[in-house]
Amino acid sequence: STIDPALQNLAESAGAEFRDRHRVKALLKDGDRVSGVVATTPHGEETFTASLVVGADGVNSTVAKLTGVEEYLTAEASRGGYYLYFPAPAKWEDERDAALEHLGDEVRYVFRADGDLVVLVATMPLEEMRTWGKDWRARLLAKLADSPVTGPLSSGKEPAGKGCGLLDAHYFYRRPVGPGFALLGDAGHFKDYVTSMGMTDAFLDAERLACAIFDGRDEAYAHYWRDRDVATLPLHYDAIDQGTVGFNNPFMRRVVDDPAHERVV
Repeated sequence: STIDPALQNLAESAGAEFRDRHRVKALLKDGDRVSGVVATTPHGEETFTASLVVGADGVNSTVAKLTGVEEYLTAEASRGGYYLYFPAPAKWEDERDAALEHLGDEVRYVFRADGDLVVLVATMPLEEMRTWGKDWRARLLAKLADSPVTGPLSSGKEPAGKGCGLLDAHYFYRRPVGPGFALLGDAGHFKDYVTSMGMTDAFLDAERLACAIFDGRDEAYAHYWRDRDVATLPLHYDAIDQGTVGFNNPFMRRVVDDPAHERVV
């Protein structure tokens, strides 16, 4: 309710034309080069030509699928997760406030969202998460209540919206550039959401890609690709490690506990 309208307004003020309820179904090609898209619209099919087609369309990117770009550095999630939004407590004045709680093989976390909301997440090993089925909402509320971190934020409060979940997540890098197209955000790089870096990665990708577009040379697009990978690889693997079952082991508990008590390992 806040970010989407703000981004749309900024784009339109810079000259972009916003088309609602349009879905890309095919790419136009000029030889091997992408030269536009075919979209289904409220008025039927329309064709749009472009010097560059940018796929900023998420982890299940249509543009990525239609171009057939390869994936690399892939990994499969060992956890599943569900989340709900709740009213943010009045005492949370800093939008950066967050919490991450490991309890055995379960992880719960809290992130501040816009619209005076917090998102509460519960993740656990896939074999258990798959048993939740249609009862996932009640099971999630129970898990959130059974925690000193998420319990006070959820107990006795009505969630905002229906909530959502992610099972069998697949983490990857995709080649983000090719003749006439580029990918950014989750369309080109998706890692475990435990670190909540998805929007940050997308904004940084947009800055990098803008530099390549202004430059215009093929080498600039290749630099966008390599610069993205170098900048994101450390946190990519850190996020996957933190989200893997078994991360909450005695060694990691010691590493986290020592700084909290101002001791040196």
